[in-house]
Amino acid sequence: MSLMWLDEDQKRAVETPGSALVVAGPGAGKTRVLLARALHLLEASLPPERILLLTFTVRTRAELTERLSGLSAPVRAETFHALAYDLLSEALGHPPRLLSEEESLEIAGRLARSHGLRLSPRKVLEGLRAGRPEFEPLREEYLGYLSRNDLYDYLRILLEVPKRLSGRSFQGYALLIDEYQDLSPELLRFLTTFSRAEFFLVGDPAQAIYGFRGARPETVHAFLREFLPDLRVHYLRRSYRVPEEILRLAEGLREDPFGEGIRLSAERSGGKVRLLSFPSERAEAIGVAKEVAQLLGGAFMESSRGRGLPPGEVLVLARLRALLEPLKETLAREGLPVAEPEKEAEEARKRLSETAQRLLSRTQRPEEALFEVERLLPGARAWLSGLSAEELSARLLLLSTRDLLSPSRQGVNLLTIHGAKGLEAEAVVLAGAEEGILPLTVLPESDPEEERRLLYVALTRAKGSFLATFSRRRFLYGRRLSGRPTPWLSGLSREEKAPPRRRPRQVGLFALLFLFLLAVSAARAEPLADLLSRYSRLMVASHPGLAALASRVRAQKKRVAPAGALPDPRVVLSVRNAGDPIPANTLGEEPMSTAGVRVEQPLPWPGKRHLRARMAELEARRLAARYRRALWQNWRGLAEGLLDLAYLEEEARTLQEMKVLLREIEESVRLRYETGHGAQAEIFRAANQRSFLEERLRLNAEKQALKVAALEKRFLFRKIPEPLVELPRELPGLPPEKTLLSALERTPEVEDFRLQLREKELGARLAELEKRPDFRVFFGWHSRGTLPEIYEFGLGFGVPLFLGRKQGPLAEAAREEVLAAGQSLEDVRGELAFRLRDLLLAARTERDLWALYAREILPRAELELASARDHYASGRGTLESVLSAFRRVLEARLSLFRHRTSYLKALAGLESLLARPLFPDLPGPEGGIP
Repeated sequence: MSLMWLDEDQKRAVETPGSALVVAGPGAGKTRVLLARALHLLEASLPPERILLLTFTVRTRAELTERLSGLSAPVRAETFHALAYDLLSEALGHPPRLLSEEESLEIAGRLARSHGLRLSPRKVLEGLRAGRPEFEPLREEYLGYLSRNDLYDYLRILLEVPKRLSGRSFQGYALLIDEYQDLSPELLRFLTTFSRAEFFLVGDPAQAIYGFRGARPETVHAFLREFLPDLRVHYLRRSYRVPEEILRLAEGLREDPFGEGIRLSAERSGGKVRLLSFPSERAEAIGVAKEVAQLLGGAFMESSRGRGLPPGEVLVLARLRALLEPLKETLAREGLPVAEPEKEAEEARKRLSETAQRLLSRTQRPEEALFEVERLLPGARAWLSGLSAEELSARLLLLSTRDLLSPSRQGVNLLTIHGAKGLEAEAVVLAGAEEGILPLTVLPESDPEEERRLLYVALTRAKGSFLATFSRRRFLYGRRLSGRPTPWLSGLSREEKAPPRRRPRQVGLFALLFLFLLAVSAARAEPLADLLSRYSRLMVASHPGLAALASRVRAQKKRVAPAGALPDPRVVLSVRNAGDPIPANTLGEEPMSTAGVRVEQPLPWPGKRHLRARMAELEARRLAARYRRALWQNWRGLAEGLLDLAYLEEEARTLQEMKVLLREIEESVRLRYETGHGAQAEIFRAANQRSFLEERLRLNAEKQALKVAALEKRFLFRKIPEPLVELPRELPGLPPEKTLLSALERTPEVEDFRLQLREKELGARLAELEKRPDFRVFFGWHSRGTLPEIYEFGLGFGVPLFLGRKQGPLAEAAREEVLAAGQSLEDVRGELAFRLRDLLLAARTERDLWALYAREILPRAELELASARDHYASGRGTLESVLSAFRRVLEARLSLFRHRTSYLKALAGLESLLARPLFPDLPGPEGGIP
């Protein structure tokens, strides 16, 4: 990312010296600014290990890590609690024992009962963690109990780190803070650990909605004014996501904590805001369902004309979770796909907590636990693998519901406003937008200003349209509400609108056109072997990393001959004056000033020059081995990128083919409905399935573009037309394992470590020779004015002083390095053998799965689909059975090709590991060692 891609406000914030606070509203480029600041610090020569990018959730951490990796910025992104845990583990010398959330609730419940409080354990735990005054005695008891039993939770970790690290200086560090407005008092105290560091805080006080956790804007700003008195404040004044009409309404709710009077301006025009009124809660739920159906395309609406949205692009929000249940039931009754990310995240957190307990009790191994973790938290293996049971357990216990919350792309997402923070969608529906709920006056502890910010968050989730609904008759917690809309939306006009109908249409012409385009694209495909050969040559010619390594190899080869030559002779020019002239017996006064020249030629002890030349030669060979290794590693990345592209192209073709088939199914559904034999909900289900396919096609196109961009940026360093990859018709066979194992001795890694061992052995011999004196021959001529010149010639030698205190330990250290290098060589051999067997196992598994899908699973799924369609057409089956069979065929086709490409990836991995071509369909990189 270059600063040229930033707008003026963003660039000014990124380049500001010292600590800075950036107020970044919704869609203003908060993430872009954080990443640009990290790159700016790296360009300013700040070491990457001194840059910490801190965020609240592992979901955001994963996104930032991926984008940092794409920018080649080796900066650590971490959650606050994970960093605190690592620092505390380092300070204690062992991993601290963490409580699960259930254990914390049990302790809080016991304390509440001992004080006679009639509150739920959850309320008590939230109160004492938020630092509310009425819970202060319980907080002290709770922390005291943890301290006595050497236990830790979210709260105590943050409080303990500043105590344990009070003597450690973080001067020269830079902390990049995401969502600063959500910092609780405990997190603020945790940040005092880094008092000498530079801070760059990005967030939006208008989105501070976690007051129940103690995170309040006024507290945060007061702390920052005291903690960072020289803090500079910047504003990002452009929103690139929220359209103009929605942003205008939202900005009317924005607070101005710094008194600057600055408001966001929209870069996107348009946007639609509506307010619907309903006579009852039930009518509201039905009305919301109709509006959602209309957004998704609805019955007899032409979604292909651009009026239908994928289900994942619709958010249905409410202030309270209790308001979502009737909406969920009504949406499901109408046949609309529904997802509840918060409920799913809570269930996943409980399951991961159970996994953590099994790890602590040693009833489950980390390798087994990672499979379940990866299923519940995709991508977690990348940052959790390699941890011990205690460390993995702690990481799982640190996960919160927010970490695991992931919106669905296949269903309409039902969420509370708190759960929707950080998300966005094309359309947002806010149910229950009425007095008593927004603001939540039925609960005494609610904060009106925070309620205003909640509405601001709900509004700014929308990228296209925002719909608010309210009921004129509603009972909540035993009280009847006023039936009036929230005062913050009372200025909007109210409306009610029924969804329009749509006409069926024919798909035959579309199908013929699509099949023709498929045939044309298939004819343009290029064999994988040809693409690999062509792009490998481009990579060798253009890759700056390979070019730099090649230059190092050539430079080191030029150092071999000088390393074995005699040291350069030295010429010394001198002028000396030793004082006043002194009397002489015959010549009067003898001058004390002389001028002369002296030439010295060092002569190292026999054997030293030869050893130095050999060591320089070995270093050149090691660099050549590293070049070979880097070349093959980059080739593997190139091959895997092309195989990923091949899969995405096949996925797109398959989705298009299945979309044509689905249109045929839709026609039969409409026909049954029009003849009185079907339900309207069936039309919704078929349309939703098509929306799902269209969403996958859209994502597929994005992935293909990203994959081509990654190939251009990481390997080819030039623009290329999007390649169409043709895979080999037959799967290449696997060589015998014994043959592959025998080739390990010729791999670059083994060669590098073998040369390193030899280099260390020669270094040990050279260290012994350094104890021997070096000779030197010298000749000199000196002038004394009118007196005769002085000539000198001689042979001398230099004896190293402090042999026992200096050269002895150096020689001993060199001998120990030889032993360590020998052990490292054996470790590398074992590691390579393990990796080779792992790749072989992966290849065999993928080959067997491909054969299983080709011979059994796919043919059976296609037969089941044909049978289900026949049964449905005759009235003996259901649409759900047809759609289920349809989905099985789709996934079977994609799985067949996925296992094929995964098999070829494993073969590319084998070639890269051995650094030699094994398969004609996967030609290795062209371009030898410099």
